Amino acid sequence: MGHEEGLCEAAYLHLAGKLGPQPQWRLFDPPNQSGACGWLGMKRFDWVSHPQKAGHIQPVHLQSG
Repeated sequence: MGHEEGLCEAAYLHLAGKLGPQPQWRLFDPPNQSGACGWLGMKRFDWVSHPQKAGHIQPVHLQSG
């Protein structure tokens, strides 16, 4: 695979969204010199924000019990 990873991941996320999971994602236009077709940006599922302090990553093992 050359620089098409972002497009492939976007296709997988689109198909997965039809089955239920719908993470927030977006395909960005990369700079011409990068050689990429698209850059994939996805919101982290483990990011937690608190009004009193800066956001942080919640360890996944704590979420699963």
